[in-house]
Amino acid sequence: MNLPNSTFGQTVTFTAAVLVLAVLNSLVNPSAMDLGTDYFPTLTQSGEENSEGALPKHDFGVLDGQMVLEFLPDLRQSDFAVLIDARSTAHYTEGHIPGAYQIDRYKLDEYVPPVLPAMQAAGYVIIYCAGGDCEDSIFLATDLVYHFGLEKEVLYIYEGGMEEWEDLGHPIATGKAR
Repeated sequence: MNLPNSTFGQTVTFTAAVLVLAVLNSLVNPSAMDLGTDYFPTLTQSGEENSEGALPKHDFGVLDGQMVLEFLPDLRQSDFAVLIDARSTAHYTEGHIPGAYQIDRYKLDEYVPPVLPAMQAAGYVIIYCAGGDCEDSIFLATDLVYHFGLEKEVLYIYEGGMEEWEDLGHPIATGKAR
């Protein structure tokens, strides 16, 4: 068998051969992965499938916008509750829930240490991100449990996030993190 001399030709030939072998394996091997199956369905809080973009199932408490609004007077004035914005600095500066600390979920070593004592003392640590299908709040909560030793029972996710907060017409603060 003569292979093409160019790198592009060799790449195309190799890719075609791999695809043929994959299809043959799929036909011959009954335990092969079914290419038409959705192996990662979106789940609701109760674990049921949901095609409407719900967040994946998690083990953290969930708060709605009204509950978060009720916490606002206590934020940063007592050890009762701490509100955490898991979004980037650009998004936080553009608008965030008043009293929220920022912890960019992708820069934990920079953002967690200054806020960790407040989170450790709080009875409620409420974490939010953009809302909708944004999962940064869930990932941040998981990191806080497994990498920083916070108790899972004090962590709550505001699943509606900033998107819902704005839609409800609740107050919004702008500017950099303190």
